Amino acid sequence: MMTNEKRKFKHALLKTRKTKDHINGNVGKVNFALQPKRSFKSKCIECIVHTSNLQDLLKDLVIFVNGKRHTVTASEVTPETTLNTYLRNTLQLKGTKFMCLEGGCGACIVSINRCNPVTGKLETFAVNSCLVSIFSCFGWDIWTIEGLGNSTSSTPHTEHPEKIQWHPVRVLHPWHDNEHVWPQKSLGEVTMKQVENSFGGNICRCTGYRSILSAFKCLCVDATTNLTGRYPDIEDVGKQCDNMCAIKLSMPFYFKLGTKSWIKVMEFDDLVQIVKSFHGSGSSYMLIAGNTGKGVYKMENDLDVYVDIVNVKELVRCDVNKNHVSLGAGAGTLGGNLMMKNKWKNFPSDVFLFLETVGAQVIVVDINNLEHTMTLLEFLQVDMTDKILKKIVMPALDESHFYNSYKIMPRAQNAHALVNAGFLLKMDVKYTVKSVRIVYGCINQSLHMQILSEELVPDFELPDPKPQFRKNLAIALLYKYILSITPTKHISKNHVSGGNILHRPVSIGTQDFDTNKALYPLSQPIPKIEAVYQTTGEAEYITDMPDLPNQLFAAFVLAKATPSSKILKIKKEKSDGIVKRALALGGVVAFFDKYDIPGKNTFTPKDVFLSVEEELFYHSQPVGIIVATSHETAEKAADLGKKKPVLTIRDILERGITDKLTHDRIVEPKRQGKNVKYTVKGTFDVSWQYHFHMETQCCNVVPKEDGLDMYPSSQWMDLSQNAAAAVLNIPANKINVVVRRLGGAFGAKIIRNSLVSSATALAAYKLKKPVKMWLPLETNMRVIGKRHPLFGNYEAGVDEHGVIQGLENTFYYDHGCSENEQVTDLLFDTYFGTYESDTWYTNSNLAHTDMHPSCFMRAPGSVEGLAMCEAIMEHIAMSINMDPLEFRIINMSKKRGVLLKHVREFKKWANVEERESLEEKGLSVVPMVFPLAIIFNYGVIISIYHSDGSVALSHGGVEIGQGINTKALQVCAYKLGIPMEKISVKPSNNLVAANSSMTGASFTSEGVCWGVIKACDILLERLKPIRATMENPTWEELIQKCHDESVHLTATSMASPKDPELKLYDIYGVCASEIELDVLTGQHQVLRVDLLEDVGDSMSPEIDIGQVEGAFIMGQGYFTSEQIVTGEEGEVLTNRTWNYKPPGAKDIPINFHVKFPRNNPNPVGVLKSKAVGEPPFCLSVSIPLAIRQAVASVREEVDKNASKWYPFDGPSTVENTFMNCQHDYRHYTL
Repeated sequence: MMTNEKRKFKHALLKTRKTKDHINGNVGKVNFALQPKRSFKSKCIECIVHTSNLQDLLKDLVIFVNGKRHTVTASEVTPETTLNTYLRNTLQLKGTKFMCLEGGCGACIVSINRCNPVTGKLETFAVNSCLVSIFSCFGWDIWTIEGLGNSTSSTPHTEHPEKIQWHPVRVLHPWHDNEHVWPQKSLGEVTMKQVENSFGGNICRCTGYRSILSAFKCLCVDATTNLTGRYPDIEDVGKQCDNMCAIKLSMPFYFKLGTKSWIKVMEFDDLVQIVKSFHGSGSSYMLIAGNTGKGVYKMENDLDVYVDIVNVKELVRCDVNKNHVSLGAGAGTLGGNLMMKNKWKNFPSDVFLFLETVGAQVIVVDINNLEHTMTLLEFLQVDMTDKILKKIVMPALDESHFYNSYKIMPRAQNAHALVNAGFLLKMDVKYTVKSVRIVYGCINQSLHMQILSEELVPDFELPDPKPQFRKNLAIALLYKYILSITPTKHISKNHVSGGNILHRPVSIGTQDFDTNKALYPLSQPIPKIEAVYQTTGEAEYITDMPDLPNQLFAAFVLAKATPSSKILKIKKEKSDGIVKRALALGGVVAFFDKYDIPGKNTFTPKDVFLSVEEELFYHSQPVGIIVATSHETAEKAADLGKKKPVLTIRDILERGITDKLTHDRIVEPKRQGKNVKYTVKGTFDVSWQYHFHMETQCCNVVPKEDGLDMYPSSQWMDLSQNAAAAVLNIPANKINVVVRRLGGAFGAKIIRNSLVSSATALAAYKLKKPVKMWLPLETNMRVIGKRHPLFGNYEAGVDEHGVIQGLENTFYYDHGCSENEQVTDLLFDTYFGTYESDTWYTNSNLAHTDMHPSCFMRAPGSVEGLAMCEAIMEHIAMSINMDPLEFRIINMSKKRGVLLKHVREFKKWANVEERESLEEKGLSVVPMVFPLAIIFNYGVIISIYHSDGSVALSHGGVEIGQGINTKALQVCAYKLGIPMEKISVKPSNNLVAANSSMTGASFTSEGVCWGVIKACDILLERLKPIRATMENPTWEELIQKCHDESVHLTATSMASPKDPELKLYDIYGVCASEIELDVLTGQHQVLRVDLLEDVGDSMSPEIDIGQVEGAFIMGQGYFTSEQIVTGEEGEVLTNRTWNYKPPGAKDIPINFHVKFPRNNPNPVGVLKSKAVGEPPFCLSVSIPLAIRQAVASVREEVDKNASKWYPFDGPSTVENTFMNCQHDYRHYTL
C-alpha cells in the first residue's frame, strides 16, 4: 500500500516533471542522471557511474572519499547520521575528529570537491563534518587527513615533517589539520594572509598557532625567506591523486527511510510543489543546505522530511544589473541565516544587519508559487511556515552613499557579535545629508546620539553582555562612523584615529635558542616522534579505538537542580519515574546509581594527595549513568529533567556566610617600613577558566578474564586504577590501565577523569560487556571543574623613592564544593618569589562555594600568585607615576641577582627602552621567578632485543602533547649511544610503571628522563664487562653477545624526590607585551610579545619552544577572552563554542619572539635542563597589564581626577576594557 506521504510526493513531482516514472518500495524512482565531473584529463575507473542501474543507485548513496568510491546503503543510516559519524564509524577514518559537535572547534573539518549547480564547475571548500548529514554528501568528493598519505608514503607532508616544523607541540595534529587538506588543488595562488584567514574555524589549545601557521605559510607564493629556505617546494605538495571524482546531479530523487524521508530537489517549482504537498499534513520538515544552523540552535525534535535544496539553481544564482544585485537565498546559505533570524529574533545575524543597512528586500514564495517582495523588517514579522525565501535583492548605490559596518566580537574571528552596527549615509556635493540608515544588531535602532542615550533600553539575558555596555558601545560606533567619513581637516588631531579600525598584518615569529651538536641527539631540535602519525591520522586516541562485539556506551544522568540541592530519591520503579521512561527508549540497556555500586561511592579514595573522598554520584552533578547500544541513545536517555546557592567568593563575603570560609595561614612581616609617602589600595579578582582540551573526558573499559582493561583519558593512571578498584570492591591488580596518549588535558584529567573512568568501569563490570564513555562538550563544561577563582584585597605603603614599606593582602581561593586539588602553596611560591617581601602581611583563606570542585589547570596557583603580585606592582607604579619596570627593579629581592641579569639582557634584546608608549598603545614588562621541584615518583622500564639491538621503553608519565616521549627517546639514545631510530616508546601502563604519580606541574618530563638515565646506567653497567672482552663491537654485535652470555637486557628504575640529585631550582623569565587599543570599541590587538625564559640547557629546543608559545597563548585567553558566565542558580551558561572563546589564530601576537638564554646550564637539573610547560603561562599577565597602560591615558583624558588604574575583575574582555575607558557621549566631538 502506498502511504499518503508517498502519494503526495509522487503527485508533486509528476505535476511539475510530467514523468512516467513511479514510486515503489523504499526508493523514489524518478528521472535521475549522474554525470562524473573531472578537472583532469586522465581517466579514473572509480569515477565512472553507470546510469543504467537506477534502482540500485537510489537505494544507495554514492560518495568518494580520498579518491575512492564508497556506496552508502541508505537503509543503514538516517538523516541524523553525520558525515563525521560515517567517516569514523563506518569507514574507520579516525583522523577526522570531533569535539563540540556544533562546528565551533574545527576538529571535524574535511575538504570537499563538488560540482557547482549553476556553473557545473568543480568547487573546493571545507565543511564541518559533524553538522553535515551523510545524505547531503551524495556525489561529493571528500578528502580527509588520511588522504595526505601515511607514515610510510613518500610525500613532503609525511617524509619530511622536520623540514616543515610540523610538530613542536602538536602542530597539525588531526584535530587541526583537516581544514587544510589540499591534495586536490593547486596552491600556487595562496598567500600567507589567506592562510591566516582560513584558520577562523579552528581552535588549537596547545601550540599557540604560530608553528602551525608557519608550516602552512611555507607553501604560499609570498612565503618569506626564513620559511622557504627550510621547506619543500610548493610544486611537490598535493600530487597524490590526479583524478577527482565529483558527481553532477541533474534530476530529483528521494529516499524513504522508515518514518522519515530525504528529498533531493533540483528545480524551484518542484520545491514549491513539495512544500505544498505537506501543507496541513502535520508532517514536520526542513529545507536543508549547509545545516550549520544546528550548531547554534540545537534541533529539539527529529523531523519527518528533510528537503535538500543545495542544487536548486534558482536559489544559488546571482544576477547583476545597473539597478540591483539579486542573490538566490541559497547562495552561501544566506537564506538559512535569515531564516534563523526570522525564527529566533535575538540571533545576532551579520547578514541581516548588512542587508537591512543597504536597504535590501527579500522575495518570499508561498505554496501557490506567488512571489511577495518585502523589506527585511517586514520579513521578520512573517510566519514562514510553508513559505520559501527565494531571493535577496540589493539596490545599487552610487558614490553619494557612504557605507560602513562594525562587528565587535570577543575575539578576532569565528565569534558572534557583542554588538554590530551598519551605517549608510547619502550626501550631496555640498555635504548635506539627504538620507541615513542606522542599524544595530543585539540592540535597538535610532538616529541621534542624544536620542540614542535616552531611548536605547537593551534587553538582557545571560550570558549576553550587560545592557549599559551595549548601549554605550552602540553610541560609540555611531561616533566612530562619523569620524570615518568626515574629512580629516575637520577633525581635531586627538580624534582622527577614532575613525580607524585595527589593522592586522600577517603575523611573524622568531625563536632564538642554542644547541650543542656534540651532544646530539640530546639538545637536537626535532619534531615530536608522533608527529607523522598525528598528521596522517594514524595516531590512535581513546575515542578512536574500534568498537568491540556487544559494545555499549554510557552517559551521565545529571541532576538539573541548583547547587546545594539534595537529591532525595531517583524514581526507578513507578510508571512516572524518569528512569522507567529512559529504560523504555529503544537501545537503552541499564541505569546505575549509587545503590548499584559494590564498593565505595567515591572516585577519589584517600591517599597522601587526596584529602576528601568525593562521591561518584552526588547532588548537582552526575546522579547515575545510562548505558545503551549507541552513544547518541545514551545521551538522549540521560537528558533528565531550594535554597539560594553560593556561587562566588564575593557572594560569601557580601552575605557574611562564615561557615563557607576556612582560614589557611597568615604570613607576618619580618619588619615594618616607616617612611610611607603613598598609600595604594585595591582589589584583585580572577575567575574560572575552562581547560578546553580537544579530547573531552573519556574512557573505554573492556572486561577480561583477569579483570578489566581500562583505557582512560587520564593524567594519573594510579588514581584511575585505585578509584575503579574501590568502586567495584575488587583488588587493584584486577584493573589493567593503559594510556598511549591524550588529546590534551592541562590538569583537568589528573583527578577529574577518575569520575568518568570509575563510572565506565562500573557499567562494564556490572554488565560484563565493553563500555565506552565520552562527555559531550556541554556536559564536560558543566560537570568538570575549572581553574580556581581568587579574590584579594590589598593595601600598600610606598616611600618617595618607590620602595614598598608595607603590603597587606587578604585573599580567598575558591575550591568549590571540595577540598581536593589545593593550590595555595603554589600561589605562595610565585607571589613571594620576585620581590623583597619582609614587610608584607598576607592572610590566606579558602572559600567553599556551591559550584563544582575547582580543578588543577596549567600553572595552578602559580599564575594567580604571580598575576596578583604583578597587578599590585603595576597599580602602585601607575599610582605614583613611576616607570613600572624601574619600580619592579627597585623592589626586586636582593637574592634575585640571576633574574636581574636576565632582565638587563632582556631590555637590550627586546629594545624596551627604545619603544615609546604611544597614545592608544600599552607596554608592560613582567619578570618571573618560578620555583620547581620534582616531588613525585615515575617508573621506567627499558628493554633491549638481542635479534637486532632495537630498544623499547615505557614510563609512568603520560604523553599529552608536551613531548614527554620525544625527550625520553632523545635521552635514551644519548645515554646508550645509539640512533633514535632504534628506539620505540611504548604506551604507558600500570604494570611496567606501577604506582607512578600524576603527570603535570611541568616536572614529569624531567622526572621520566631522570628515570631513563638511571635505567640506562643499569644497562650500561651490565654491558660493560662484555664490551671489555670485544674489540670495537657494533651495538648489534654487543647486544647479541650479551644475550649469549645471559646478561639481563631489561632494566627498571624509578625517579623519586628522594634521589639526592634532584633538587629544587628556580625558573626565571621576563616578558614584554605591547598592545594597540581601539578606545571606541574596547577591542585590542597584541602587536608584539618578547619572551625570554630560562630553560637551562634544553633537551629538545623545538619541543620547548612549542610549550612556551602554547602556554603563553593559553594564558592570553585566560586574561582576555575566556569568560565563564553562570546563571542565578549556578548553571554554567558559557558551555559551548558558541559562547566560550579561547584565542584564535588571529588573536596571537603579530610579532612573537621567544628566546632561551645561551650558555645557561642548570647545575642541579636533569642533564642541566629546566622544566618549561607552565611558567610561560604566568608571563601572559603582561597583556592585561599592557591594556591597563593603554587605558590609563584615556581615563586621565576623560577625568583628570580619576584613577588611571582599574582593578582586575575577571578577564580583560572587550566589555571590561570598553567600560573602563569611561565613555561619555558628551565628549564625542570632532
